[in-house]
Amino acid sequence: MGSIGPSRWLVSGAAACLAVAVAAVVMVMVSTGGDDSNGVSTVPIRISAPTTEANIQRVAATSKSAAAMVSSIRPSTVLLRVLRRVGVSTSIGVVAESGGILVTPWTAVSGARSVTAVEPNGTHSAATLVGVDHGSGLAVLQISDDLPAAKFDVVDPIAGSTAFAVSLALPDHSRVRPSPEVYAGNVLSAGQSISSVSAGQASSGATGSSFAVTEVQAPLSNNDVGCPLLDSRGNVVGMLDQTSGTGTSRLSIFLPAALVEGVARQLVSAGTVQSGWLGTTVSNGEPANGGAVAGQSATTGARLVSVVGNSPADQAGLRPGDVITAVGGAPVRSAAELETQLYADPPGTTVDLTVNRNGVTLTVPVDLGQPGGAAPVDTSSP
Repeated sequence: MGSIGPSRWLVSGAAACLAVAVAAVVMVMVSTGGDDSNGVSTVPIRISAPTTEANIQRVAATSKSAAAMVSSIRPSTVLLRVLRRVGVSTSIGVVAESGGILVTPWTAVSGARSVTAVEPNGTHSAATLVGVDHGSGLAVLQISDDLPAAKFDVVDPIAGSTAFAVSLALPDHSRVRPSPEVYAGNVLSAGQSISSVSAGQASSGATGSSFAVTEVQAPLSNNDVGCPLLDSRGNVVGMLDQTSGTGTSRLSIFLPAALVEGVARQLVSAGTVQSGWLGTTVSNGEPANGGAVAGQSATTGARLVSVVGNSPADQAGLRPGDVITAVGGAPVRSAAELETQLYADPPGTTVDLTVNRNGVTLTVPVDLGQPGGAAPVDTSSP
C-alpha cells in the first residue's frame, strides 16, 4: 500500500435511537496504489460512529490511525459475491493463511451456487469451499491467488473502548476495486456470551451464542458480515457474525479472533474441528459465596465448580474453587471466554492456564484430552 494521503473531517449532528446521540462521520483518504494525475490514487474511507457528544473528538482524533489500519488490513480482505438461486448477496472474507485461504461466517455463503472473491486490485477469483465448522458457524474458502494473511490478536477488546470495523463496498457490482468503509463503534460488551449480557442492552434481536462475543454499536448490515474488527494497532480482534436493531444504533456482534483463526487453522489442516477436553464444569468467576468479600473485589475469570476424576484438569492438579484468569497469556473474563479460548485447541495440545487459587497466582500446564464425558459449561453466575 502507498502512503496515507491528506484527510478531511465532516462532523454532523443526526437523530439516533439513543438519547443525546449523534453520528460522527470522518472522511479519510487512503492510497490504493493506483495511478492518477499525481501518480497516486486515493479513495474516500467513511468512518461512521454513533457516539455521545463527549466522544466525537475521540473518534475524529483517531481518523489518521484508522487510515493506517485500513492500509494494513486492506490487502488481506476480499469482497465475496455470493450467487444463489434467489439472487446475489455480498459479504467479506479475511485472509487467514497464505495460499489464498479465506475465512468468513458460514451464513454468508451457505446455499451458494458460486462464490466470487473480488480482490483488492479488482481481480475476480472463483472461491471454493474448503470446510465448514457448524459448531462455531465459520467456513473456510480458497482462491488461487496468494494474498497476505491478516494479523490476528487473541486478546479481546474491553467494554467501553472504541473499535474499528473495516468493510468493503462494490458499487453496482461493477468490475472496480472494492472501496473500504470504516465504522468506529463503541464496544458495549466483550468476553461474554450473548445470553449473559445484562438486560437492557441492545441485543434483543441477536441470535444466542455460547461463545464469548464482542458487541459493538455500529451501523453495519448483513452485507458486512465477515468484516474484521480491528484494535488500535490494526490487529484483527473479531469477525462480524450478525447484526440486529435498526438505524445508527444497530448492534454488531463479532466472534473473537482466537476462535476465527483457530477454526480456520484446523479446517485447513484436518478438514474438521475437534476440541480438546479439559474435564471441568465452570461458572463465571465471582467468589464462591456469591458476592465480594469485605475488602476484596469480585474475581473475574472462570471458576471451577467441579473437576472430573482422572481428567486432564485433575491430572494437572486443578481443584474446584480455582479461578482460571488466562489461557496462554490471553485474559479469561468469564466461563464463556474460557470455552471460546479452548474451542479450537485439539486433543494433545498443551495449554498454560493462569489460575487464582485463594489469592495466589499459579501457572498450570494442562494437556487437553480426547472429547467425552465433559459436562456442559454453565455460563451463569454462581
